[in-house]
Amino acid sequence: MSFHLSPDDLSALVKSMTPGEKRYFKLQSGLYSGSKMYMKLFDLLDRQQIRDEKEIKKRLTRETTAANFSVTKKYLFGQIIKSLKNYGTCHDSDSELNDLLETYKILQYKGMDRLSERVLQQAKRKAYEEDSFLRLCYILVIELIRIAHSTSDLSMDSLEERIDERRQVLGIIQNYSRIGDHLYLQRKIIRQTGMVRDSFLQEKLNNNIEPLMKMRKEELLSRTAEGMYTMALSDYYFAMGDAEQALHFLSGYISNQSFPDDTSRMELQHLNEYSNYFTLSLRSRHFRDFEHHLERFRSLISHRNTPIDIVIYERWLFYSATYLNVNGRFADASLFFREYAETIKKIDNRMTRLTRTNLYYAQAYMHFGVKEYDQALRYVFKVMDETRSGSELHVFARLLSILIYYETENWAALDYATRSAYRYLLKTKRLFRTEKLFLAFIRQLPSIQSGNDMIDRFSKLHSELETLFQDNRERDVEYHIHIRAWLKSKMEGVDFASCVKSQVSSIRDEYELTESRGASARGQTHEEKA
Repeated sequence: MSFHLSPDDLSALVKSMTPGEKRYFKLQSGLYSGSKMYMKLFDLLDRQQIRDEKEIKKRLTRETTAANFSVTKKYLFGQIIKSLKNYGTCHDSDSELNDLLETYKILQYKGMDRLSERVLQQAKRKAYEEDSFLRLCYILVIELIRIAHSTSDLSMDSLEERIDERRQVLGIIQNYSRIGDHLYLQRKIIRQTGMVRDSFLQEKLNNNIEPLMKMRKEELLSRTAEGMYTMALSDYYFAMGDAEQALHFLSGYISNQSFPDDTSRMELQHLNEYSNYFTLSLRSRHFRDFEHHLERFRSLISHRNTPIDIVIYERWLFYSATYLNVNGRFADASLFFREYAETIKKIDNRMTRLTRTNLYYAQAYMHFGVKEYDQALRYVFKVMDETRSGSELHVFARLLSILIYYETENWAALDYATRSAYRYLLKTKRLFRTEKLFLAFIRQLPSIQSGNDMIDRFSKLHSELETLFQDNRERDVEYHIHIRAWLKSKMEGVDFASCVKSQVSSIRDEYELTESRGASARGQTHEEKA
């Protein structure tokens, strides 16, 4: 291996290993004789939090030179990777296809032509079943080479058939690749804003999605294409403020998906489709069947503690906690985090950075909801430290810190944070109408002396937001912070959590009424046609 390998890289790899993987690695190492300097390095990285390379070399042996230490690092890395492959750490459908193709190559090398052909056909069937068209294309190339070098006329008769099959597979790859390109570009457009609240970005989004809008369902040539198409359309409608249409595309689709019994065979696309559904439901407050799907999602977790299990588990934790927060059930969220505190701590270094920061924000908002402001601020700082500048989560962490300073009457920090947030939003082009109104309102508060004037200001902003939130794209702000509920709690001198619950209940009643009217209208149309 010629690439640079730092102790941090090695340490991260060692720390990511499960107890079973470490045990298997040590057993495999015991099969080899000779110097075991690499095992001393493994134990050192496993047991201690040492980052300084010079210190690590000292701990190994006084005779270690820079040259052989570098060799030891790379050898350890190679042995760990080999062990993890043998252990089956990443044992998904793609790795199974790799195994079959490696078996085919070995059998070919040993001259066992008929058996190698049967293995290749098994790999081909599996590639079709798993929608693994890139592997399938490779298999078809192998078949064409076999036919071209065959002396059998019978084999040559199938040459044109295999060429046609390869062309069809390339068409399928091109089909889902084209849809995927539109999906990924769209994700880039809406990455920082959640919902599109800017006319320039709206035009960009419309131009990107237009080719997919023109596609018919029969033009989707694979499950991969269908999944990407569904996610792209649901993302688009949600970004444009039409949550009902977004969920229409997604909820029916995921309900019809079946998951493999073995989670190690789970496709990332399955997880992303489910994640999209949960995110859309939470942001739009459409919770029909939400708890059922959340429980179904949790049931996928196995006891093997595989990377896929960790992904499912970390997302389940986040969606569960956020569901409680969004519904104003902050006390329940507090109990939830206490119940899973040890587990979260154990898997912290195996979580994706995005999920970890999302959980930090969920904890910050939960603490804010139960009036534990010091803890809330601690998690807000964690979010701000770990998130990208201009990201949605970073922005709302800043805004939440402003509310915390107000609640704790830290006027100096409030003034600084408000001015800083204004400059930051202006610089990152995220100073939209809601944020502008909110920050202007906060900056006025310290100068207000009369209690009645204060309530009037709260009432005025509440009224302005009621009008502004007729645009669903502006109302999406309340996925992160229930601004109207907070204002109402100040106006009426009541608990913030109860105001959130009341607000969510009103939104739910509004949706149910709209759906009822829609169903009634569809029924009348059906009767007229009859």
